[in-house]
Amino acid sequence: MRNIDEAMLLAEYFSIDTSKGVSSFIRWVKKEQVYADFQNKVHELKFTKSIKGKRVYQYAKDININRAKSMEECFIIYGQMNHILKITDNNYYMNPLLMEKDEENSTSLGEVKIHFDGKIVTLNEFSTALGFSFEYKKEYIEGAIRSWMKEVDEYIVKPMHKFEQLNHYFSPRKILTIPFIIQAIFVLCSLASLIFIYFTSIKEVHKIVTNEYGIVVGLFYYLLISFNLMYLAELIVILIWKYKKYHLYQKNLKAISVNIDDEVVTSKNNLYEYILKQITTNSTLDASINKFNSLSSLNGPIYYFSRRYSQNKRITKSRTTLAEKLSFVCYLSLVIAFIILLCINVMGGK
Repeated sequence: MRNIDEAMLLAEYFSIDTSKGVSSFIRWVKKEQVYADFQNKVHELKFTKSIKGKRVYQYAKDININRAKSMEECFIIYGQMNHILKITDNNYYMNPLLMEKDEENSTSLGEVKIHFDGKIVTLNEFSTALGFSFEYKKEYIEGAIRSWMKEVDEYIVKPMHKFEQLNHYFSPRKILTIPFIIQAIFVLCSLASLIFIYFTSIKEVHKIVTNEYGIVVGLFYYLLISFNLMYLAELIVILIWKYKKYHLYQKNLKAISVNIDDEVVTSKNNLYEYILKQITTNSTLDASINKFNSLSSLNGPIYYFSRRYSQNKRITKSRTTLAEKLSFVCYLSLVIAFIILLCINVMGGK
């Protein structure tokens, strides 16, 4: 803090106009690293998944140095910014049950911070601290577990139970439907037949290619080959499109098809039992967080379906696309017309 600012604050107490000092102070603060760090911290807290972090964000987002109208307000707001930077610690907001799973993440459980005996310490510091009874430490661990479970309940359990009540809303989406399979078989069999006609040594059949049954029959034959190849290409494109569109849907649907209550109890017990085991012997908690954060794999699917539900993007059943229907009808009509035309020419001559 600059001496001139303290002098301006004192002058303000004697009812002296300090408006120029306010604007000067605001300009000075914006050039300080504290201001940049504060802005970054507020932006970081905006996306936190921690209930603790969200509470701090609600408080921090309203701190704005531009709103200061007096030197006293300037000092208060500047102090608030420094206070936020002191109390915000990512490791304190870290929930070992919900931290994103990352195989390259080397964070150990001992790096997580909790509130203990009036201070914020790492679990390693907490576990190795001497002079405290096991029961005393156990109370703090149970408090931390309750805090973490509140977040699990809000971000995992409640959404999953909501999905269970809306199970009629989420239906399996098949990429390979029966109509699609029928089309594919029909197209491939037709293509095989057309290729056989072209390469066969059976003269009566090969006459179709050489126009001996008439030019119109020959034209229809080549028209069928062209349309068949386009139809096959269309089915391949639709198959790729369906895979890209519904593969993620299927993957996320499978992920939320679990008994969430059992999953939560298992994860909680594994974490609780490990911590108690380590504090019993005042040992550090060196196990990776990845050993306890299996519930975090549900974050993505929950967000995916929550957004779909809010946008009313409901999939009730697998449908045949309009392009598939039109292509099938057109191609089937061509095949029938070709067969009829061929029969007329074979029976009645050229």
